[in-house]
Amino acid sequence: MKECKGHERISEYAKKGIMSWSGNDDECHDSRWMHGGHGVISVTSNVLPGVMRKLMDTQDPKLNELT
Repeated sequence: MKECKGHERISEYAKKGIMSWSGNDDECHDSRWMHGGHGVISVTSNVLPGVMRKLMDTQDPKLNELT
């Protein structure tokens, strides 16, 4: 499910075994790597697909700070 209410909601779903994708480009890295999210449904990926792919494939806090 697409979730736009932030990390807390994604964490709640993850604990229940519900797969969720961040709807917030600015939170997607942390949602994926620290809160149990499965990815992102992203507007930014239309402009910077390689960057967004890397944010989802690798835990890269430095890249996340730049985005």
